[in-house]
Amino acid sequence: MEDESPSFKTLEPILDSMHKDEVYGFLKTDKLILSFGNILFQKLGIRRKHNIFQRMRQLARIKICMEPKNDQLANITCGKQFDNVVEATNKLCQKTQNNEKVFVFEKPGLALRTGHNLMKCAQIKHGNALRNDDNSAYKEASRVLELKDAEWADKISSIALATLKTNKFNRNDLLPLTSDLIKLKIYLDNQMKLQDRSKPIQLIPSGGNWPKSL
Repeated sequence: MEDESPSFKTLEPILDSMHKDEVYGFLKTDKLILSFGNILFQKLGIRRKHNIFQRMRQLARIKICMEPKNDQLANITCGKQFDNVVEATNKLCQKTQNNEKVFVFEKPGLALRTGHNLMKCAQIKHGNALRNDDNSAYKEASRVLELKDAEWADKISSIALATLKTNKFNRNDLLPLTSDLIKLKIYLDNQMKLQDRSKPIQLIPSGGNWPKSL
């Protein structure tokens, strides 16, 4: 393994199962993402490893979507990078306009998860800064958390939730109502009865007229 940090060692079973692509390359040396994964591992355990490495990979993809790309997530967990993180989230989750010129996300669920993951990382950075008496990192993390409370919902979460609601409505609109299904069943039952009645009545054979096979 390339890294000997405690977080990396703890996460070896999870990291070993990951696809070794560009995303993996961006997360394997990122201390904040590894700390994030370690916290999830302690909480969820190895049985939820798929959920853990998916969330870690989502954070790495944010770094890839940044312009320019950044080696460490901690470096973009600060106030001056907040707008860039929002734009990276828009890019990752494919923010577009629908036919009614309303902003929507092609991946609204991912937008919500990304926000949660990023803010958890800001909390981790905040906690580490308190432990290490790092005033600079403390201020950076605090500003991100303040901006999240003030602006993230308007810029990301509300759009994602509205998209999910619209998608659910559209899906339900395509499904037949229960009352319609009941009417259809009654109609089909009646049609089958009519079809049965239209068949010629077969007389029961008498005496020696029974088929020989019987």
